[in-house]
Parts: sequence; structure tokens; C-alpha cells
Amino acid sequence: MWDKIASSTEFYRINNGDSGTNKTPQFSDILVFNQGSGSWSSGHVAVIKEVSGGRIYFIQQNVKDKVIDSLPINNSYIENEGRYPVILGWIRYN
Repeated sequence: MWDKIASSTEFYRINNGDSGTNKTPQFSDILVFNQGSGSWSSGHVAVIKEVSGGRIYFIQQNVKDKVIDSLPINNSYIENEGRYPVILGWIRYN
């Protein structure tokens, strides 16, 4: 089962503001955050709800009062605004 999932997904890594591709996140992609300190020690993921108006909107759990949140996006670079751990990239299931 995991082999099918792994072969049907693509991971777009953000590296110094460039994902290495001209693709941008889209609805239903999974946003992947790095590990951080404190409550972020295990990392974090969120499901992308929408990308519009220069912002990426996502749905998440285990973040107090922020079930739905948004961050600015410029092409494929997503700014964490210091509120989240570093964003590693996003996963797209094909």
C-alpha cells in the first residue's frame, strides 16, 4: 500500500525561497513544516484549502485557535511569518 502512495506523490521542497520548480501549492496538497521547539518538536502538517490573493489558506489541528490560517505566498515561496516552524515544502498526491 505505501509503495503505491509513495509512487503517486510528488514532494516540492522549498530551498532558500525556491522550490526548484515553477509549481505552486494547490487545493488538497499537504504543507510540511520542519521540527521546531516546544510544541513544534514533532513537526507539523496542514492541508491546503485555497491559494488566492497572494496567500495560502490551510486547515490544521493541534494549534490553539487557528484551525484555519493563512500565510503569504510569492510564486512557490511561503513565508512562515515567525509563527510556524520553517516550511519544508508540500506533498501532492497524483
